[in-house]
Amino acid sequence: MGSGPQRSNVTLKMPDAAMFFLLANNRNREKATKEVEQLLNQLNGDWHRRAGEFMGDAYGALTGNIRYFKCELGKSQITAVNRLVEPYFSELNNAQRSKVAHNGWVGGWNCMQDFGVDGWNYLRRHINIWADNIKLRYGKCPADSPYLWKHMTQYV
Repeated sequence: MGSGPQRSNVTLKMPDAAMFFLLANNRNREKATKEVEQLLNQLNGDWHRRAGEFMGDAYGALTGNIRYFKCELGKSQITAVNRLVEPYFSELNNAQRSKVAHNGWVGGWNCMQDFGVDGWNYLRRHINIWADNIKLRYGKCPADSPYLWKHMTQYV
């Protein structure tokens, strides 16, 4: 299983996979099919469990956020400005209608590590959102986003 939002970079060439499972099961198609089915069920079960954990995390984060801001701080009126919860994503008012992620911070997270790439933090709603700014994706080196690296180097 991979971690984070990137794909695991695993490819499966179906003819090769079919031949492997057939040969591993003495050319018995029924046994090979059953083995593939068991393997896929195991992998899907692992992801299903993990998704359930993410849903539990998100539910806990949402209820905690609502309890704190709406009950403890008394911001109980819900309006276009005072939302039930802060949005994690927004749509820019440009020709492409670009979608952007808001920036923020994750409690206990190493500030030198990108919480948007590692840890599934957006899906788990672990980010304390700053709704007035967006998260920029720099990459790991200037070649990943040349314009942004050049611009920010000049800025600082």
